[in-house]
Amino acid sequence: MTLSLITIVRNHAAGFRRTARSVLDHAPDNAEWVVIDGASTDGTGAAIAAVAPRIATHVSEPDRGIADAFNKGVARASGDYVLFLNAGDCLAPGAAFSLARLLDTHRGAPVIVGRIELAGRRHGRSAPFWRQYLHNQLPHQAMLIRRDLFATFGTYDRTRHFGMDYEWSLRLCPVWRQIVFVNELLTIMEPGGTSIANAGKTLTAYHHARVQHFGMAPLSLAVLLSYQAKRLALRPFKPALNAVRARRLAPG
Repeated sequence: MTLSLITIVRNHAAGFRRTARSVLDHAPDNAEWVVIDGASTDGTGAAIAAVAPRIATHVSEPDRGIADAFNKGVARASGDYVLFLNAGDCLAPGAAFSLARLLDTHRGAPVIVGRIELAGRRHGRSAPFWRQYLHNQLPHQAMLIRRDLFATFGTYDRTRHFGMDYEWSLRLCPVWRQIVFVNELLTIMEPGGTSIANAGKTLTAYHHARVQHFGMAPLSLAVLLSYQAKRLALRPFKPALNAVRARRLAPG
């Protein structure tokens, strides 16, 4: 089984350099690397050029947002599986061995889901579909997605600015029981991503995706309101929680 790593970037030269270093150090030697740059103007082009020999395919042009960039990556990938590694996100140490072994052990699985680390906490574990309906359980940057699924279920919805990966995951309901979940750290995710920085809009996007696929608008609205209430209740404690996490991540 072959693997395509897809990195999308726009005006994030420092993040791309971190991602590039992790690909050079921790990606399987035979993994294809596809880089989609949204016509950056901040020096990202120079960062890409510095690692050009490792890149299989590279495009730099304006796009219509994250979903459009994802789709451009899928269209240019040739691997049996794809893994989205956005600029700023890094492969975990040991990922080269883990990725090669997982693809060999679980060849043919529609999706192989590992774990990500974000701000010192690990995310991603086995979940039934009803939990995915309630809230996104899939760490997108630790999902090995069989590339032919995009022909079966379609590509990411370019009209969505938030939650496009969640909406796409809901299409996997017919094959959910075939998804393989593994307790292995594959990716270290950069804090402050689009979905995290826009948590309220992301939760609303999840609601619209649930209604689009399953109807039951009152039930989905109840789910949305419960998560919004939880965010509101935790807001006063967020500085203390962030301080605890910062101490946990501090060297030594």
